[in-house]
Amino acid sequence: ALTVVVRVGVGVIVLDARGRVLVGERLASHGSGRLAFPGGHLELGESFARCAAREVAEETGLQVGEGVHVATTNDVMPADGKHYVTVFVLATAPPGAAPRNLEPHKCAGWAWVPWAAIQAEARKGAAGRLFTPVVNLVEGGYRPPGPVEAHFRLWRAGKRPIWPLAPGAAGPLALAAAA
Repeated sequence: ALTVVVRVGVGVIVLDARGRVLVGERLASHGSGRLAFPGGHLELGESFARCAAREVAEETGLQVGEGVHVATTNDVMPADGKHYVTVFVLATAPPGAAPRNLEPHKCAGWAWVPWAAIQAEARKGAAGRLFTPVVNLVEGGYRPPGPVEAHFRLWRAGKRPIWPLAPGAAGPLALAAAA
């Protein structure tokens, strides 16, 4: 039986300067053994961006730039008796960021992976290892921007990307110049 309350979750698509996303293996009550982005429950009165930054810091120790809402999924998980609306926030990690597993009772560990690996796993559907909200995100057609586009998308939204804009600095401009 499903819970009587639909919960709001926030999933954070943390993008590094190489265009990879951060994923971890869930050990929580629902979605155990599945791969997911950092995230958690939206708290009363909290903005999506603030929730995203808080959850990433609590789970990984990373201080991400202020994020922007990029997608929403409707996630019914009958096997777990759960129904969530998941708000996905895109955020950027500092160059060279090394996430730590600060909640080992909830996550087996964190890794930076290319988006193509997420897409490949999503194609397996329920047989794959992705957490339902991530499968729904990919099946809905979401694809994260490249590092340079992400930087400017956040900047245009009035957010402060964490990558510096100075010529020659590590970050998306340095990547663009090297390409």
